[in-house]
Amino acid sequence: MTLPAHKYLRARLTDFFDPATSWERSLWTVGSIQCLVEVLEAARLTSAHGAAERTLREVRQSTRQVACADPGVGPSERRTEIRKLLDSDLHSASAIEQLGHVTRLARRGYLERWRPVLDEGASEGLERSARSIGAHLLDSGYSSDHLMRWLRAVGDAVSSTNDLLDASIELSRKPSREYEALVAFSRIPGVPHRLADGWMTASAVSTWLAERGHDPVRQVGGFCIPVRARDPWAAVERVGALVGRLQARVDIGLAGRNTSLTASPQVWIDGKDKPYSLAPSRRPLEVHSLGRQDMVLSLRLDDQSDEVDFALELLAPLHAATDPSALAGGWATLESLYSEAGGGAHTASIGASKVVAASWPRAELTRLAYAYAGSQSDELARCISNAPANRTRAELMANAIATDLAGEFASESDRCAAERLRQLLQDPNAVLSRVSDHLERSFQRLYRQRNLLMHTGGVRSSSLAATLRTTPSLVGEAVDRAVHAHSSESLSTSALVARARHELAMVGKTGGRHVSHLLERP
Repeated sequence: MTLPAHKYLRARLTDFFDPATSWERSLWTVGSIQCLVEVLEAARLTSAHGAAERTLREVRQSTRQVACADPGVGPSERRTEIRKLLDSDLHSASAIEQLGHVTRLARRGYLERWRPVLDEGASEGLERSARSIGAHLLDSGYSSDHLMRWLRAVGDAVSSTNDLLDASIELSRKPSREYEALVAFSRIPGVPHRLADGWMTASAVSTWLAERGHDPVRQVGGFCIPVRARDPWAAVERVGALVGRLQARVDIGLAGRNTSLTASPQVWIDGKDKPYSLAPSRRPLEVHSLGRQDMVLSLRLDDQSDEVDFALELLAPLHAATDPSALAGGWATLESLYSEAGGGAHTASIGASKVVAASWPRAELTRLAYAYAGSQSDELARCISNAPANRTRAELMANAIATDLAGEFASESDRCAAERLRQLLQDPNAVLSRVSDHLERSFQRLYRQRNLLMHTGGVRSSSLAATLRTTPSLVGEAVDRAVHAHSSESLSTSALVARARHELAMVGKTGGRHVSHLLERP
């Protein structure tokens, strides 16, 4: 590997923590500990909600594939015991308590148990370690903002994977703390007869700000609320969710009364010098084909256009809406495009995973080709720049990576991507099979979380945040491929899935297509 192991690990963690990372380099999965917690939640819900029975069965199967192969969970003997528990029905209180016990044991020392894998230094192990470490830190409640700042603070000081792992372990051991957050409002729907705990008058808000050295703001009141979180950005995210729920209550409960609830764009945390932005972060979701195929203002009326337009309308809430709407819209989008008649909801997650997996090599190769041409001046860079289409650029890049003819990429993230693609080109069938499995589990988690939220009395799972962190960009790519197939070939989504299934089965074999154009028109 051209990139030192600790730099590879740092670059991949940066990819995972940076909200601007594009889908092909983002973190698609949750960690093994979170998978086990998801099983526990489903088991405890099953006795009270019949709808959770199927969820329990599905999440047990998914977790068995992930946790029982994860060295961070524990030695092989412990993982064998976990497998036995996951194979049981988990309906008895005793079995659930036992699973809870082994989950706590697995959480304790999880990162430390990845040290032998990192010490080996193999590129496959480094990638797997990076995903496990990144997922574990994010699943534990840290915000991406905090983790990016932490990584910048420790990244330049580390000289080995052990240094970076030690810093990760130290961070993971820090407990949550309670933050006091203030939200001010420029408009509220009248003055309530009785203020709930935490609500403050305008003068009280002004006093709170002045006492802490903050500039005054125009406001008519606000609330001050304690929030337990891992870091201040995570606390602000929780406050933002609360404001969103309050706004939904006003919109529905006071509809038609010319009232509104408008929050200040800032949140103040007691003890912090500067306010934090309350603006909801838009989830990473892009459908580039709409612009590339001039479909943004399309007014066509036909069955396939209706199918795409309906899916896009369902997709919109996943971009920026509150969690329940995002879950419902995200899954409804996949189901409307990818479910097969009579095949059940799971056909949607399977079909979407096949299409996105088949599109992944092309996305990475095209991005690397442009990055190489923009930073190098050799013959390969000139050929890429003069290539007539992205398909040719991707193939040129793939051939150069496979034969070690490419020079150094400028960014560490690109160098990591080139290493992953080298592994792909050596064994495309095995790598793309793993990619497809990862994607299918992510889409299935979206389906399960939507079901839990919609069918079990509004229960909020601890995997809700992780689901909305990992799946939006993947759903966006699944929709993007469907839109492109429709606009460029008038190809239905079901036909696109059939193409992806066949080409993934044939890749790397005699008669199989090159990884750079698995979804192209024959």
